[in-house]
Amino acid sequence: MGSHTDIRWEAWGEEAFREAKETGKPILLDLSAVWCHWCHVMDETSYADDEIIGLINEDFVPIRVDIDRRPDIRERYNFGGYPTTAFLNGDGEIISGGTYIPPDQMKRALVQIKNHFQKTGGTADHAHRRPPEVDVVAPQGGLSDEIYEEVLGHLLQQYDEVYGGFGGAPKFPQPDVLDLALYHYQASGNDFFRKMVERTLDGMARGGMYDPVEGGFYRYSVTRDWTEPHYEKMLDVNVGLLRNYLHAYTVLGKEAYRDVARDVLRYLEANLRDPKEGFWGSQDADEEYYPLPLEERQKREAPYIDRTVYADLSGQAIEAYLLASTVLGEERHRDAALAALARLEEQLMTKEGALYHYWDGSPHVDALLSDYVSVARAFLAAFEHTGERGYLDRSEALVREMMAVLTDEGGVLRDRRTQDGDIGLLREGQKPLMDNAHAALLLMKLKELTWKEEYGTAAAQILEGFGSQYRRFAIFASAYALALEAYRKGVLKVDVVLEPRTEGRGEILAPFLRAFRPDWVIRPLEMGTELFQAANYPEDPVPAIYACKGTMCSPPITSSAPLEEVEAFVADLEATVSP
Repeated sequence: MGSHTDIRWEAWGEEAFREAKETGKPILLDLSAVWCHWCHVMDETSYADDEIIGLINEDFVPIRVDIDRRPDIRERYNFGGYPTTAFLNGDGEIISGGTYIPPDQMKRALVQIKNHFQKTGGTADHAHRRPPEVDVVAPQGGLSDEIYEEVLGHLLQQYDEVYGGFGGAPKFPQPDVLDLALYHYQASGNDFFRKMVERTLDGMARGGMYDPVEGGFYRYSVTRDWTEPHYEKMLDVNVGLLRNYLHAYTVLGKEAYRDVARDVLRYLEANLRDPKEGFWGSQDADEEYYPLPLEERQKREAPYIDRTVYADLSGQAIEAYLLASTVLGEERHRDAALAALARLEEQLMTKEGALYHYWDGSPHVDALLSDYVSVARAFLAAFEHTGERGYLDRSEALVREMMAVLTDEGGVLRDRRTQDGDIGLLREGQKPLMDNAHAALLLMKLKELTWKEEYGTAAAQILEGFGSQYRRFAIFASAYALALEAYRKGVLKVDVVLEPRTEGRGEILAPFLRAFRPDWVIRPLEMGTELFQAANYPEDPVPAIYACKGTMCSPPITSSAPLEEVEAFVADLEATVSP
């Protein structure tokens, strides 16, 4: 037996594609990840078979791509799972493909693709081509509340009343879907959505998805009832669920959710956060290691950790850590978040404002839409927690850069900037709904903080651009529905006026920072600063809270229950404008 390293893998790039054209050979594109169990199995079986190694090296141009480092390639070529094994012609068009292919099938596939390629010259099979994520057209019927209700209907249809979660097996965590369900319960009092959130969170925490020894959650459950996990641990999955459990604890008051959140943090601190480097991407799956009790695990080497810093994943982690600091009352998580944000800025942002996707000792790959949105949101969250103007400025600068390089005709955002020399399906734009929805909500918040109408206009264009397309996404339009509801109702700005270096400022801000209000934005205003002066509030009383929606602002709130007074102000406003 040979080794997958005996295959002459090449990097995705012009050189490999030029070789394919010059030699008349098809391309074998392998999409894999360091955490991917079946990718390792394929390396140890199919790609370790001497006959297969010989066929590939003789008759193909093999290209291997890490899907975390190149999610733009992943989204255009994956066949619904990993590894993906795609066969391409020299123009990067898909001939055929699949996921894991065992050795006997792989040998037959290689011979068939070689023969097909020689007979046809590599005619692409457009039936296998992944369509663009959305073709934006003019909305039908405008942005009505029917869209929000229709997405909620999808949640009801796909919700598993027995085990929680959505759909059958395999069953994945859905943080954005739970955000929408919790938001709707809080806004409407509909108890079924409370049960939806609780049953899902309880099912994940009590089932095999959760690691009771080292803490944290696995990537997904192979079974509908959450009992049989797929053992890799991902940063994005864990920070998304950290956010869900923290929000659920805040809204529902169940201490078990607080305890789960703390245990997720325990896992992250021990494995995926480095005080000097920031947050790392993932930890490998190991079916033998994770089921062991603690004393047996300690005798074995822990699964491999991908010590790559990804901009989008790090931004999500920083935002979740800031939330944890206020919900749990543990300032060390705030310090960790701000330190990671400073390190991310040092690693992945240039002085000219360019952002990169990942760091492995140096920065690589121009930022994708998910990077811009997540890092800009992290800076905005840091501003909300500290009141430091520099964080707001950096958030705004990233958003302006994002709009400049990614805005397509009609105002919707592409997933990546198009460049001369783009290869294969990278020449085609993708417009991911979820990232666009998060961008729209971010733009609405920036509009309230900066008084710049251009951000509100950009948010409206994004939401309108998907107005006739959201149905294709069913529950995966949850972030869109949430952003649309914020647009229709208006984002609430909570201004907190403080004296400079106010003692106990954290206690004043905390009720608003820990509240689950995705359509609110918090603005700490220290007297004497440029932001305070521009806001034109009186210097007395102080401290004071002002809640503003559109042109309507509350009188100064100085009570011991400011959150409740702000909520009452909002309720009065909404009652006034309701038909």
